[in-house]
Amino acid sequence: MSRIHKRKFRGKLKYKYLAAFIGVSLFLALMLTFSYYWYFNRIYEQQTQEYIRNMGRESVGSLELTMKQINTVILSIQSEDTIQDFLYGVDHHQYTIAEQARMQNIVRDTVYANILWTDSITNVYLESDRGYSEVWEKSGGGVIWNRDRRQFIYDGGGRAVWLGLDDFGRFMQVGAQINSKKDMSVLGFLMLQIPANDFRSHVENMSFTRDGKSLIVDSRMNVIVSTGDEVIRASGKLKDLISNDMTGSDLLRTNVAGIDSYVYIEKMNSADWYMVSLIPRISYLGVLHDLRVVLGVFCVLVLFGISLLLFYIVSRFTESIEDLQEAMRRFGEGDFNVICAVRTNDEIGELSQHFNMMVYNINDLVDRVYNANMLRQKAELESLRMQINPHFLYNTLDMVAWISRDKGVAEGADIAVAMSQMMRYTIKGPAMTNLGAELEHIRHYLTIQKLRYGDRITFIVQSPEDLMEFRLPKLVIQPLVENAIIHGVENIEQGIVVLDVQKMKDRVRICISDNGVGMEQSKIDEILGEDEELIMEAQDSIGLRNVNRRLKIRYGESHGLVIESVPGGGTRICVWIPMTENAEDNS
Repeated sequence: MSRIHKRKFRGKLKYKYLAAFIGVSLFLALMLTFSYYWYFNRIYEQQTQEYIRNMGRESVGSLELTMKQINTVILSIQSEDTIQDFLYGVDHHQYTIAEQARMQNIVRDTVYANILWTDSITNVYLESDRGYSEVWEKSGGGVIWNRDRRQFIYDGGGRAVWLGLDDFGRFMQVGAQINSKKDMSVLGFLMLQIPANDFRSHVENMSFTRDGKSLIVDSRMNVIVSTGDEVIRASGKLKDLISNDMTGSDLLRTNVAGIDSYVYIEKMNSADWYMVSLIPRISYLGVLHDLRVVLGVFCVLVLFGISLLLFYIVSRFTESIEDLQEAMRRFGEGDFNVICAVRTNDEIGELSQHFNMMVYNINDLVDRVYNANMLRQKAELESLRMQINPHFLYNTLDMVAWISRDKGVAEGADIAVAMSQMMRYTIKGPAMTNLGAELEHIRHYLTIQKLRYGDRITFIVQSPEDLMEFRLPKLVIQPLVENAIIHGVENIEQGIVVLDVQKMKDRVRICISDNGVGMEQSKIDEILGEDEELIMEAQDSIGLRNVNRRLKIRYGESHGLVIESVPGGGTRICVWIPMTENAEDNS
């Protein structure tokens, strides 16, 4: 493979993104500017009318809120048991002079308690149905009352009736009939007075342009409140508009005192009144011109702010990319301990996290390969040590067998022969073998154990003949059989050890089960654990740990031993060996 040459990258991604964003922003700004002027010249009249309608509705809503607050005060006073009892009592002469004086004080305190937090209410007039009246002045000035309006209040049947200004134009008056809560009989009426100047100031605040005028008229076109004489003179023209039900429709245009004006009419819900607003068109166009200038300056500021925001976003975006680039550069130069900071939760952050996982996995793979090489070297050294003069050991065992037969000790000869065959199988040959050779090695091992335990242990082999050529690592089954005998059935009267080999789809399962003493789960965890210090300290089950680690090194972490055991109920140890490696070996 040809060597990959490093290429120098001089362009900065940050400046490329920034230039692209600024270019797009400028293009959009120019397009929006031209579109804005075209759109503004085409529909400014419609926007003007919509603005006036909205402001008119808000103005009426604000005035309605004030009137509803006063209506709420009236409703609260109407429902006071003290006031109802007082009106009934004075009309039916139930009080003595002292009791009536005491009740007057109680009623006064009750009225003051209801109007205390409403600054707009100045005077309160309370009159029984038979003409007895009480007056309370909150701030002085006297109560001016036209008794002819009493019938208007009674016509309301208990709801608040706004009567308009008094005869002298000093107070706005609102009254309500008081009905008994027991039998709905008429007990009298209540009338509140609000300074006309306060009400007029509230209306003047609703003139939402500097030259706009407003007035409130009743259904008979009587002017209730106005903010200028010219609107009073225009009331005759407005009568036809109101009678034709033009309220709430599109803006109308009329001439008021020689000035072309918009007219907006809105009916009020709290009283049978109409709110009329007159806005000179020339004045309003001036306002829109000022608004256009403000919007132009605002657009420039927004564009500047967007540029700063784009610079910040691009810098933050490319910062994560630059961190990843630096980490990859250091990794390419051989720094396998580099860690890329994960700053965001987006795709760049995910790439940085996967890069860190890749570095970790590579380091883990390097460690595994290093450990595997160390184990292989250690095994090779051990193998070389064991192979020192093996012929001397074979000849010695043959001599022991010959002497045993010569002396008539057949068992000793069998042990020597079996031991010699086991040593040859263990020391000679490659690391992989077939199932038949492994079973033959186990038979030699059982020959020795048979002479030791006699008929106390029964060994059963269940293996299909078509699997005798199946390839597997050498000395995988014998340590499992040895563990079943020594740690399982050695101390029971009749032990049974079963070796079962079965083909399961693309794998071969080898299981060794016994009816021995079993083991605790903690012991199983200790055998299958990866704690190096614990493994070095443990003196038993070395063969099982050795087989477990060899299988994981050979086939991967998922191909270790599977141990099932119950204390007093025996043990079952299984090994799963894939068939794929046998296919590769055969090819």
